[in-house]
Amino acid sequence: MNENLNMNIIVEHQPNQERLKQLGVEHWAIWMKEPSTFPAIYAEDEMFYILEGEAIITPESGEPVRMSEGDLVALPIGLSCTWEVTRDLKKHYCYQMLVKKQLSSEDLQALKILDYPTATKEVSDFSETYAARKTCYLLEGEVLLTPAWGEPALIQKGDLVTLFAGMSCHWSIRQAVKMHYFYPEQYID
Repeated sequence: MNENLNMNIIVEHQPNQERLKQLGVEHWAIWMKEPSTFPAIYAEDEMFYILEGEAIITPESGEPVRMSEGDLVALPIGLSCTWEVTRDLKKHYCYQMLVKKQLSSEDLQALKILDYPTATKEVSDFSETYAARKTCYLLEGEVLLTPAWGEPALIQKGDLVTLFAGMSCHWSIRQAVKMHYFYPEQYID
């Protein structure tokens, strides 16, 4: 694991409605959990907004962080922690986009990405909120993807990007793009 990763849990207490709207929180998936204690390791950055309940997250090497109804919380990729749900929890949640640079031909074959539909988009700027997880593989072009939270990413020919359900993202297409795309949940056997 990269030792330079920032393992801070960020809690924004009672963010205003404008902030929640900017993030697209109302479009995020909902997760509920009864009082319990369990371990978790984060394979992606996650942000969530607590609708009801209360929890304490204790990083493997850190101090406990308490959160409750109305809190907006960001958890970093690579975080290993223990959750203690102290009161029935209901939260909206969303993962940060995943970008894989320059996939190998073996990866492409394993994903069967080249079997899926293609789309083209001219140089433009637009924003989208995703109702379902979407994976795109760029065949041509260049786009700067800027999520409502997290870091922007420059996506180029040969890159694969996964955009998660509920995520809001701004596309700044710098060079016309051609891409294969699919919605993984539609293709589960």
